[in-house]
Amino acid sequence: MGTPVVSEEVRAYFAGLLKQVDATYAIARAARTRGFDPELDVEIPLTDDLASRVERLLENYEVEGRGASDPRAREDPRSRGTRDSRGEGDGGAPREE
Repeated sequence: MGTPVVSEEVRAYFAGLLKQVDATYAIARAARTRGFDPELDVEIPLTDDLASRVERLLENYEVEGRGASDPRAREDPRSRGTRDSRGEGDGGAPREE
């Protein structure tokens, strides 16, 4: 997957968000070392996208299935057809009324 072309303003906006996230995680880690939270680690994993986040959240739960490494995990689901739990469906064919 390539890098999207964005303006310098958008790039600066996201860089600012990442700085704020890093600062927030640093505060959370410091609070935890002082005993203000029963957990020692910040539970929310940092990832680049939602598919990777779900994979990281489920890594300790022996969940079978495709992970973020599956290219379909990052596809727009609207580009695929509808499927039921068995993987059967209309393949996205238009419905006749």
